[in-house]
Amino acid sequence: MNYIKCYLSEVGHNNFFYPARATALISNECEYTVLPWVGGGDKKLTPIKIEKRYIVPLDLSPPKTLKGTTVVWIEEHLLPLSSVG
Repeated sequence: MNYIKCYLSEVGHNNFFYPARATALISNECEYTVLPWVGGGDKKLTPIKIEKRYIVPLDLSPPKTLKGTTVVWIEEHLLPLSSVG
């Protein structure tokens, strides 16, 4: 199993989710849903919704949750992570 780096989310303007500086690792085999949100900035990040169990935090920042799932941001060129998606 391989892992890729992702950026956790933080709540910003108008309670929207934005990529944070906090990073984590996620399995390249995790199931995810690409979200049609804008806001990746210069890094060309894409938001995906995944279950929290797939996240390996690299610091002590807890991921923001949406009904048992969380939103993380990954670099566009890393999609698809696997055949699921």
